[in-house]
Amino acid sequence: MLNFSNGGLSSLKKMEGWRAKLYLCAANVATIGWGHVVKEGEKSEITKLEGAILLKNDVRTFSEHVWECCEEGGRIPSQHQFDAMVCLAFNIGKAGFLRSSVLRRFINNDDAGAASAFLLWNKVRKLCPETNVRKLRPSRTLNARRIAESRMFLMGYYDQTPYDSLDDKGAMAELKISRNHSAADNNIAAGDSEIRPDLKNSRTMKQTALGGGSAAITGTAATVTGVKVVADQVAASSESVKKAVEVTGEAATAAGETITAVSALPVVMSVIMGIGAIISIISFILVRKARKDDWRRGRR
Repeated sequence: MLNFSNGGLSSLKKMEGWRAKLYLCAANVATIGWGHVVKEGEKSEITKLEGAILLKNDVRTFSEHVWECCEEGGRIPSQHQFDAMVCLAFNIGKAGFLRSSVLRRFINNDDAGAASAFLLWNKVRKLCPETNVRKLRPSRTLNARRIAESRMFLMGYYDQTPYDSLDDKGAMAELKISRNHSAADNNIAAGDSEIRPDLKNSRTMKQTALGGGSAAITGTAATVTGVKVVADQVAASSESVKKAVEVTGEAATAAGETITAVSALPVVMSVIMGIGAIISIISFILVRKARKDDWRRGRR
């Protein structure tokens, strides 16, 4: 027979949490120490040493039960599989473990199926104020414990509980499920034979959907911002093109005026040259006439 390991014991103590005084768990069962169900005549306040003794006896009882169930089924578990099943049996009781699909699938050599079956035991019976009847309700803390036990069973991961029971006493109250020591099994947390978890209401799926929606919104906002920036750049480019066209138009007008002036220059030059020629002819005639007059006077 395998013994419950130190790693399994450490994980179990974290899952259960310590209470020195007697209290009623979520299933309305008197509990004390590390998840010990108080029997008639037992103390209502204990020390940690006394609690350790009670835990040791409880662990021995459930270890023997798990081993007997596996041995009768014809399959011997590994150490981490054994530890995980003892943690589960400690929480849901002998009767609950015996009828669980965790044990059934393990015996049928379906380790992956057995690991997933741990997650089916995530409900607790809570009192409904309106009807005064205890109804099954999902427990987030209990679901976290089942995930830790499943990882321990399948991969040998210890101390994987995503909470600190000492700092979360309110949540840990939900974990103090009865060990089914009496005929009050129907008032205890139900297992996979009674109900299946509603994956649509899973907290993990909600967080995933919310994270995906937030990422989509963020991506859309970034896209809109990018489009706005591109639109601004296009508008700026359009304004620059408009200004360039205006400048080009002004330059073209000035160039046209210059071309017009240049094209009129030959006409002006021709007129000037014509006037110059006329002046030259007139000057030549006058000079000839003056020389002729001078010649005549000289002969006289």
